[in-house]
Amino acid sequence: MAFAWKAAGLTYNRYLAVASRVVRRSLKEDKRIQAERRGEMELKFAKWENGKQGENKSVASANEAAMA
Repeated sequence: MAFAWKAAGLTYNRYLAVASRVVRRSLKEDKRIQAERRGEMELKFAKWENGKQGENKSVASANEAAMA
């Protein structure tokens, strides 16, 4: 049972995102707000196909869409 996240069908990055969200939500209100601010992402990515860059997407919105 070393890699339960693998058995559940999660990638390591998704596992870390879920675990960090759980930890942040378990904190007291003042510390939780500070931790949530640190966890905000402003990264963007684009998928490349046939040598052409696709649409830029926010990592945070892509993670939210994947979790839904």
